[in-house]
Amino acid sequence: MSPRLILLGLVLRHAGPTKLKITDEIFVTFGILKFIRRFVPMALEKRILLARPHAFIVSEMRPFLVETGYSPVRVESLSQLSQELRGSLNGAILSTAVTSSVDADVATVFRLIRQAHPHLPVVFAGMASFDTMKVITERAVHGLVSAPTISSPRDYRAVSASTRSSSFLVLRKEDLQPGDSHSAAIKALRAYFS
Repeated sequence: MSPRLILLGLVLRHAGPTKLKITDEIFVTFGILKFIRRFVPMALEKRILLARPHAFIVSEMRPFLVETGYSPVRVESLSQLSQELRGSLNGAILSTAVTSSVDADVATVFRLIRQAHPHLPVVFAGMASFDTMKVITERAVHGLVSAPTISSPRDYRAVSASTRSSSFLVLRKEDLQPGDSHSAAIKALRAYFS
């Protein structure tokens, strides 16, 4: 017999039938809340992997992702990256910075992501100009993606599921600043990760 039924029996025995409705509603409510707390966040959570974090990614991109409705998952090592790649993800963000807490370059981390999730949307983020970020992105995806399409938030156009794996969004620090660029970044990120 389940602990819930035993407890219900004890309540009925000591409180009498007048408390049945209230007690039953409490148990039903408690059961639903417990279910919601346990399973719904996992189902509704929009997990974005911070696959190659850098100070910029952690300090500015993380709050931006939360504001946009995503749950950022920070990776600290290659072994943690491998572990996280086994789970369900809505996208990944790769810092193009020279240094990162993950001891691997951008191309290596991108390759690992593509091996685990061939169609996962990947954003490249950094503090360089868009032209520099575009070159870095092209180098990172070279050999795995032919003819990549690389867009800034202002230029981004929604892509079909069939071309998503060859389309990349580049976010720069300036794109996260308040104003029109911030709004464009939110819109592009939501469309890209949808």
